[in-house]
Order: sequence, then C-alpha cells, then structure tokens
Amino acid sequence: MNAKLPTFRPCSQRGVVLIVSLVMLAVITILGAMVMNRSRLEWLMTGNARLQSDSTMRAESSLRVAENAIGMAFGSYGDFSGFDWAANDAFYNDDPGAPAPHPNALPGDPSIAVAWDGGFNKASASAAIGAPAETANDYVIDYLGCTPLAAGGSCTPGNVFLLTFRAWARATDVKGAARIAQETFTLQFTPAGGGYHIDAGRVAYAEIP
Repeated sequence: MNAKLPTFRPCSQRGVVLIVSLVMLAVITILGAMVMNRSRLEWLMTGNARLQSDSTMRAESSLRVAENAIGMAFGSYGDFSGFDWAANDAFYNDDPGAPAPHPNALPGDPSIAVAWDGGFNKASASAAIGAPAETANDYVIDYLGCTPLAAGGSCTPGNVFLLTFRAWARATDVKGAARIAQETFTLQFTPAGGGYHIDAGRVAYAEIP
C-alpha cells in the first residue's frame, strides 16, 4: 500500500520584513539627522564664542589707543590751555567747571550699541590695532573733571592735581554684533623741574553685556 505524501502550500507573503526594514531605516535616518543638527549647532556656538572673544580683545585694544590719545592730548601741559576741543571730535567734556571753550556733554549713552551709529563723534582705532577691514573699532573719551591733590590746591599750573577720564570702546564682528568696554583713566600732574611729572593709570574697567 502506497503512503500518500502530504501536500505543502506556499505561505502568503505579508511584507513583514520590508516593513521592519523601512522602520529601522527611518529611525536611523532620524538619529543621523539629530546628530548632524547637534554637531552644526555646536559648531555655530563655537564660532560665535570665538567672534565674541575676538571682539572683546579688539575693544580692549581700542581702549589702549584711547589711553594714548589722552596722554598725547594732555601729557604736554598741566592744564587745558593748549587743548583744542573743537579739533578733537572724540573728546567730550562733562565737567561744567572746565575752562572754555569746550563742547557740550557726551550726547548719548555709549553703553548702548545703537548709540554709536550717529549718536556722537568717535575715533577709529582699527588702523592702530590692525583690525579686519569688515569690523568697526571705535572709541570716545569723556572728561569727568579735575581733583586737587593738595590742601588748598587748585587745578592750575604749579599745583598737584588729577584729571579723570572715562573712555568707551565699541568693537563689532563680521556679523555686525558689538562688544562694548569702558574704563576710567586718570592723569596725575606733579610739578617737577619747571614742568610736570605725569602718572597715568587705569582706575576701573568693565565690559558691557
């Protein structure tokens, strides 16, 4: 008697493997996109931090240029008799008791970035610090007054006195974002040998956020 062999029918294909493959491919694609986006964000953050650091250093360098301008303007004499305020546009005078002629007080707030665009006269430090051509590096100087340093003294030749200035610097990066720094700077005049011995120094420094 011959045994009857069983008959096998092919299973119907339902595409399970294809669906699982597509889901895995989608998950891998999403993960890859997330990693790439995060890497790009980190790259942008690093680039911005570098630009800000560079702008801060150029603002500091611009303040050094301002210090030199103060020293050159007032270092050769002990009063204001030889200083031409009108010819030195970056200088302003906030001491009402200073000898005339002098311009009005600083007509703007240098701690605000937009105030530097036409708000007041300023001097460029770009050439002096070798800054990139696509950046702006400016400073403005405000005279704050004179202080006699001897009892009964005055702010006239032959006396010991202190001139106080506040200098502001603005440096922009290639994107136009600005960093602002300011300092208080003094010149002390002490009579010596028919002239003056001058001591210069930075009293305070701050970066404006």
